[in-house]
Amino acid sequence: MRLQAFRSQGKFAPGFTLVELLVALGVASVFALLIALGVNQILTKTGGVKSTQALEQHVAGILEQVAANVGQFQMNFEPQDASAARGQLNVESLAMAWSQDRLSTSAQCPECPGRLGYVINPLSGYPGLFVVTVKLTHVELLGAEGKTVQFLVSGK
Repeated sequence: MRLQAFRSQGKFAPGFTLVELLVALGVASVFALLIALGVNQILTKTGGVKSTQALEQHVAGILEQVAANVGQFQMNFEPQDASAARGQLNVESLAMAWSQDRLSTSAQCPECPGRLGYVINPLSGYPGLFVVTVKLTHVELLGAEGKTVQFLVSGK
């Protein structure tokens, strides 16, 4: 009888019903799942960016080392054009292998994801200047074809 009296007056007992609580819990669970997936994706992307940044710094260091010490490397004293130098740098025949923490020969590190090779040629008509052509590959960073970089250095 009392319940009838409350319903007839439009007043209900305070609080939520079990169905309302389950719906609220479901909605909160979906939001928590979305937030967790977003955080996981952000962390994954951040890790990938850090890895890529470290590899790019490594590549820049290798290029800088070749440019700074060009006189210590083996040179080809027959002038060639850029296309001939690129032809000598086939991906399969690159002599050096590298990864984020290692630089060695291809024979010593067959599991390394990166390969590196370079050709140093004198610049025709400009004594003491050399064109350095560097071929870099890395499965994760640069793809199968890699990247070819050319720069001019002084051999003095």
